[in-house]
Amino acid sequence: MATPKLVGIETEYGIFVLNAATSNPFFASRLVLGHCQEAGALLKRQKLKEARLAQAQRAQQAAYTAPETQDIRLLDSGDSLAEMVSAEQPIRAETYMATYGWDYSSLMLPNGSRFYIDHAHPEYCTAEARLPRTAVAVDKAGELIVERSRQRANASGLLAAGEEIAIYKNNSDHKGNSYGCHENYLLSAALYEDLIMRRFHRTLRVLIPFLTSRAIFCGSGKVGSENEKAADGYQLTQRADFFETLIGLQTTHNRPLINTRDEPHAARDDYRRFHVILGDANMAEYSTFLKIGTTQIILSMLEDNAIGLDFTFDDPIDAYQTISRDLTFSRPLQLDGGGSVTALEMQRQFYAAARDYVEAKAQEFSDDLLAAYREVLLVWADALDKLGRDWRLLSTRFDWAIKRNLLERYLSSQRTDWT
Repeated sequence: MATPKLVGIETEYGIFVLNAATSNPFFASRLVLGHCQEAGALLKRQKLKEARLAQAQRAQQAAYTAPETQDIRLLDSGDSLAEMVSAEQPIRAETYMATYGWDYSSLMLPNGSRFYIDHAHPEYCTAEARLPRTAVAVDKAGELIVERSRQRANASGLLAAGEEIAIYKNNSDHKGNSYGCHENYLLSAALYEDLIMRRFHRTLRVLIPFLTSRAIFCGSGKVGSENEKAADGYQLTQRADFFETLIGLQTTHNRPLINTRDEPHAARDDYRRFHVILGDANMAEYSTFLKIGTTQIILSMLEDNAIGLDFTFDDPIDAYQTISRDLTFSRPLQLDGGGSVTALEMQRQFYAAARDYVEAKAQEFSDDLLAAYREVLLVWADALDKLGRDWRLLSTRFDWAIKRNLLERYLSSQRTDWT
């Protein structure tokens, strides 16, 4: 019996201060986290404010020599937070800490999730979930928490007139930057070591083809190309352009399809954490549901040695970028052993194998997990059927299809095209 595939989702949100002379994402993120009532941040800030203000005032009584850049703003300078956040010069750390609370870089939420700052942007990490529907629910809760905190920050009066914090659940900014939505799956130590080290051929044959081809239902959609890739009108994914290598530890540069971050959060000899970084951030619940549910089943099949498919790509990076640009689901993907296959054909075979596996193992699953996996199979089969007939049948269900439908209607009304 395979280890239950507990899952958590980390979403890096894009952040920008609209109408500001200089948008400072770090301090905008501080403001947002400082207004997260769900974590009691405002109450804590009120309790700590007086103590920290007094502490900073005492510290500033000591002699202080400003650096040559003259970028220090003293607590008694009269500058408002709005002026400081909008200023091109950096804010003195002690000033912000004393007045506005410096410890709101990491918050634990009542739902078991974590809301924190990572690389100067907000990030929400869900609590672990066992069932796909639970993962969707806790991920959607994160959207609500982030948005409510943003609204409170904008209404706080701490920004200059006309300025507004905007937050985006996407994966690229069309300026060469990409930020991720990472999935984390609990694996047995044996399966993790097989996939990453001992039996990497299983990763090449099954895991990479599955994770890249699932973009046909869980890509979030994007106009254009990035990272110096050939121009295209519309893509299924936002992240495909940013992957450059097959396997590695990095997440912010030279991104690999298979990430080797070896950071277990349980007994290392028994369990490991599989860190999936090639997926998009989704807002459509169906996309998140299938992204999580199908991956849980495929990982269970790998652990039980219950999948014999072989779709080893001749060039996995190129294959992922081809899948992202294939709006007809008919482009052939060259296989290492000769021949070719389309993303839709691969997913149909993965589905058929998964259906047989779930029924064969039905007696070993708990009742709720069996019901969950059967629901995943029903939604999966329906999606593949509709994609094979007309993608517009899914234009209210999947992120990329919702966006494509909206944008194509706009292009038609303007009598123009993607270029």
